[in-house]
Amino acid sequence: MLEPIRRIGEQDGDNGAEENLLVVGDNADVLRSLNKVPELADRYFGKIKLCYIDPPFNTGGAFGTHYDDALEHSIWLTMMDERLRLIQPLLRRDGSIWVHVDENESHRMRMLLDEVFGIEAYAGEIVWQKTYAAKMDAKHVPGSHDTIFIYRQRGGTWQPKPLKGKAKVKFPFTETDGRKYATFPLRKWGSNSLREEAPSGWFPITAPTGDEVWPIRPDGREGTWRWGRDKIASDAHLIEWKNGRNGELQPYVKQYAQNAGEESIPVDSWWDRFKAGTNKDAKRHLRQLFPNQDVFATPKPEVLLSRIIQVATDENDIVLDCFAGSGTTAATAHKLRRRWVTCELSLANVDRFILPRLRAVVDGTDTGGVSGESTLILSADSPALDVLSPEQALEFGKVLRTMAAELGLSKSSAVKELRDAVKTTMETKLQWTGGGGFTFAQLAPKMYDVIEGITVLTDAAKGARFADHVAAQLNFRRAQHGPFVGARGNQRLAVLDGVVFEEDLRQLQAELEPTESAVVVVSGLDASAQRWAAAHRSSVRVVRAPDYLNFWKASRAYL
Repeated sequence: MLEPIRRIGEQDGDNGAEENLLVVGDNADVLRSLNKVPELADRYFGKIKLCYIDPPFNTGGAFGTHYDDALEHSIWLTMMDERLRLIQPLLRRDGSIWVHVDENESHRMRMLLDEVFGIEAYAGEIVWQKTYAAKMDAKHVPGSHDTIFIYRQRGGTWQPKPLKGKAKVKFPFTETDGRKYATFPLRKWGSNSLREEAPSGWFPITAPTGDEVWPIRPDGREGTWRWGRDKIASDAHLIEWKNGRNGELQPYVKQYAQNAGEESIPVDSWWDRFKAGTNKDAKRHLRQLFPNQDVFATPKPEVLLSRIIQVATDENDIVLDCFAGSGTTAATAHKLRRRWVTCELSLANVDRFILPRLRAVVDGTDTGGVSGESTLILSADSPALDVLSPEQALEFGKVLRTMAAELGLSKSSAVKELRDAVKTTMETKLQWTGGGGFTFAQLAPKMYDVIEGITVLTDAAKGARFADHVAAQLNFRRAQHGPFVGARGNQRLAVLDGVVFEEDLRQLQAELEPTESAVVVVSGLDASAQRWAAAHRSSVRVVRAPDYLNFWKASRAYL
């Protein structure tokens, strides 16, 4: 059973406090509550679109002061098996689970996922480049990647969504009507045999001067035109003529900002540091948020979670992470306008990291991670634009500088020209400025304990809290109606403190409609009440606390 502690941020509306849930407590108990408590099951059972988990990797060491990660393989597998089986019924038919592991348990986790979700539910795996600087003191081949296994819901229909992004182009020019635009060469270069491979693109174009222009480089290399004859004729207004390096006119194509649109980027299994960030990027973000804290050793960057969430969900879908860690999944899901549920065992982690981080997301004071859209770009006029991606140009520039320094060519005009050709810049535009809210909750305290083999109620088992617990355990929906605290079909639930007498039971029976019956959980009964209850089982079932636990399991009354 979950107990709200407080609600933070906007209470209602999309992504308000009613939509999102942070719970402190053991994730197995939290997952059971999402599955079984009627009010929670209504919201989450079979309705989770994405579950991402980054469980302890069982490395045989400790992650600083945050987690003890030294578990025996069998214990780790048992722990993960229980949680995966609790997650599985929560997923939608078109949902997926993404499980993040390293080399220590990846082979075992793959077999466990096959068993829980079915071999046919396997939907791929992502190799994420978590670091790019190998450890010099490693005792074996140092790992620079993690693996993320993807499984559909058992018998499900999930398919990956292509990533979408704005075309990475600057628009440095302005028309007389104010429209911004960029240009790129109409010529297309490739191999020396490009003309033979695409002969339809080999023809002359008449320049404004009346000269014929062929798709030939100044060095004599032959290419083709990007457009065919018909398109060049119909879209001549989009062609701008500029002076080339040797002074001759060359055609360029205009691309207007409002027509840049979105491009679909197919998802592959290799997510390098340019696509999905690194542990170092995530630590830098956490240090920005918590400058005086000893942050996690291997946090996951928001850009990694952003890719996962975009591939696996749409806006307003529910994202679940039951190993919250530093809260990256919830923070990223919130910024991407998804609903989310996350839980964390360590109250210290919640107080020091997750709660203040999610407050910063809601308040708009977290400007790191995916709060801003950062784009690595090449100039629209760069001659490398047709050959290299911005990421490749960045890497080429680094290699070029290193080689030029080694060979003493840093001041060479040719090297300078190459350096200018592959110059990249990073543009960042703030996308997230705050909003929404979430509910911070905890697991209710234990209502019973076992002492020397005898089940007894704890001091917490009283009042409304105990009634909530009993209703959840017996699968009654919490509903106050006169003396009754829960309802399930035509059955009512009453939870009574202290010793109950015959008159108490008679009054409860009088409150029932002719078609209704009642389950009454009591702390104690006097003799007359016991005799009355035995004679009226058909309408009023009386169960002693904590015998209601066995009553529910056996589906029978004890009196």
